[in-house]
Amino acid sequence: MEKITYIYELSKGGVPFYIGKTTVIKQRKNIHENTYGKSIGFNIIDNTSGNKTQWKPLEIYWIEQYKQWGFNLANKNKGGSGSEGKLSQEEVKQRHKEILKKAYQKNKQQHKDKVKTWFEKNPGYKSLKAKQWREANPDYFKIRRSKK
Repeated sequence: MEKITYIYELSKGGVPFYIGKTTVIKQRKNIHENTYGKSIGFNIIDNTSGNKTQWKPLEIYWIEQYKQWGFNLANKNKGGSGSEGKLSQEEVKQRHKEILKKAYQKNKQQHKDKVKTWFEKNPGYKSLKAKQWREANPDYFKIRRSKK
């Protein structure tokens, strides 16, 4: 059984802004909704079965047709790139590293903020050095050990 490749348009307020292709409509629609919001229009404009030689010229045709009609499309190329337009493995690794680095920095900052907030709520602790604090609270460790 051959896959069916669908050519679709995305629109905002009824105005097309992107032409794409997919073999899995629901998944591709969800990806675009996560990117552009749930209010976008997702309309199938054509389909074909078969390999790349079937859908590639169709996608190129529709992108060119929509441009001829005067729509300002967000497509970065003339269409038909499909898997050729995917990132290399090294580019994917680099992007993942950048994403993880940003997440690490964000978590690091959140931890610093929590610690700062704790010290703001417990001002006496911060002003005393550990030894002074233990001297000022000699029963703290005895009480804590007895609870175990």
